[in-house]
Amino acid sequence: MNIAFFISSHGYGHAAREAAIISALRSRDPSILISIYTETPASFFIQSGINDIQFHAVKTDIGLVQNSPFQSDLEETIRQLKTWNRSFDSLSLEMAGNLKKTHTDLVISDISPLGIASAQKAGIPSLLIENFTWDWIYEPYLPDYPGFKTIIETYRAVYNAADFHVQLDPVCKLSNKSSLTIPLVSRIPLKSRDETRHKLGITPAQQLGIISMGGIPYNYTNLSDYYRTSFNVKLAFLGNFESVTTVKDVIQIPHVSDFYHPDLVSAADFVIGKAGYSLIAEVITQGKPFGYINRSDFRESPCLDQFLRQVPNAIEVKPEFDSLTEVVDRLSNFSTLNYPHQNGAEIAADFIIQQASLGQ
Repeated sequence: MNIAFFISSHGYGHAAREAAIISALRSRDPSILISIYTETPASFFIQSGINDIQFHAVKTDIGLVQNSPFQSDLEETIRQLKTWNRSFDSLSLEMAGNLKKTHTDLVISDISPLGIASAQKAGIPSLLIENFTWDWIYEPYLPDYPGFKTIIETYRAVYNAADFHVQLDPVCKLSNKSSLTIPLVSRIPLKSRDETRHKLGITPAQQLGIISMGGIPYNYTNLSDYYRTSFNVKLAFLGNFESVTTVKDVIQIPHVSDFYHPDLVSAADFVIGKAGYSLIAEVITQGKPFGYINRSDFRESPCLDQFLRQVPNAIEVKPEFDSLTEVVDRLSNFSTLNYPHQNGAEIAADFIIQQASLGQ
């Protein structure tokens, strides 16, 4: 069985959940051949424990151009979309040829229009996995940015052409084309909690808070202020740093490091960070107290916020960290909870194997 994944490179959330699904697939059938088409680095998947894959460094969509984890550049997004879409037909034809040459049985798209279009041209079944699609994300920008109109119409038609459709909680817009809805899909830790804490220099008696802003490197403008603050816990900031360094109660961890993100979540007593799919999935499935930061300009944010408001040990945090000491005090008094649902990666893997087998 040969399955190709076309994965959006907008942040790391799409890659993280597909890495979890690929791991679940491989646990069921190690002989499954996996091809990955994305601009997310191959090292991301290798660090997630996925080896022996055919990796293709291909731009599979544009998504939104980000100036920071919290700010999008819509003018530049439209410019890049128009440029990329001019080569969309030729690129999807090239990818279709590659899919046929490698005898691909099923194409999975998280949320790449290129994957579905390429599968269609190759005559191969396609599966769309999403909790939102790009046409839906672009809709609110139309009044001020009419350049999105043609792109929305094109992408909507491509998404509707998928042979199978699976949605992930928290779903932003329910689709009547969806075969099923799957609970949170999360990567799992590969190292023990104690091993990661020891590597970070955390004693058994100390509490550890992880501060993570997702797949886009973040510059903490006032980080030096925290060097002089006593939080009574250790705080590990993941961001735009050159190396792992510790200053008093503050640990700086580079955006790309030897630390596997689910291992850091496992090591933590609480997590603070941008409310994105993969961070939410990793934090909630491990039951960690969560101080989440919403993106005000992103249409997905209200869906995620509604979901997180039902989590007993989650609270909303301001992005400026003006009250970080107060937030740390609150979160450090919350307990770790048991997540009551099966990891969605397992359910997705069963569905994929079923559909791929039928296709064969």
